[in-house]
Amino acid sequence: MVEVAERVREANLSGGQLLTLSCDEILDILQIDNEEDRKKLNVHLYWLRNEDKGIPEVPVDTDIPHEFLCPITHEIMHDPVICSDGFTYEWAAINEWFLSGKFSSPMTNAHLTDTQLTSNTNLKTRICQFLYGESVP
Repeated sequence: MVEVAERVREANLSGGQLLTLSCDEILDILQIDNEEDRKKLNVHLYWLRNEDKGIPEVPVDTDIPHEFLCPITHEIMHDPVICSDGFTYEWAAINEWFLSGKFSSPMTNAHLTDTQLTSNTNLKTRICQFLYGESVP
């Protein structure tokens, strides 16, 4: 992921371009020829572009627990992940952060040496219970 982000930065691709150019155009601009790397980037781009239409509207007067909101988007998280900085973010938001060449914590601005993400299943279950009144299977 670090190498891809570096290529994105060198190619001066903006977040808007990552969301609007075709996957093939992005792969060509980044000169990614390895089939496995192409598949990985296609998956990342798919999820970055995928808008979740399944989250119900929460009434304006409803108190949403602060920990349910992504610190980057300030929206209810659909796929919360724990970053190496110890904070939880929406998966697509933190991936876009990394793809834009930022390797610092969005919360502390400290440099991150590890971009691995771990699913926060406990929080996801609590969010689903809040939104739907049920737990994730």
